Amino acid sequence: MNYFNVISQNFHAVVTSGHASFAYDDAISIGCGYNNNAQCLGTNIKTIVVCAVTPVRPVSTPLYATGIDCFQNYQCTKPGYNTCDPAMGLCSP
Repeated sequence: MNYFNVISQNFHAVVTSGHASFAYDDAISIGCGYNNNAQCLGTNIKTIVVCAVTPVRPVSTPLYATGIDCFQNYQCTKPGYNTCDPAMGLCSP
């Protein structure tokens, strides 16, 4: 489990410290929830942010695989990522 320090700023949750490696190259969806009244934890914690990603990344795998920049769509060979953004050199859905 990963822990973060979060402050409320202009109606947004801002992470001030902490880290986690939950976003990775095969992630399909990432979602987060924010609760400003987390009394159910039985502690003095007042705010909780919970995030999840699917599919779950196996612990032993790297966050992403490095490769060469694409410049045309035919270089995008990963299923579902068939459009090349040549300015960024990345393939996207």
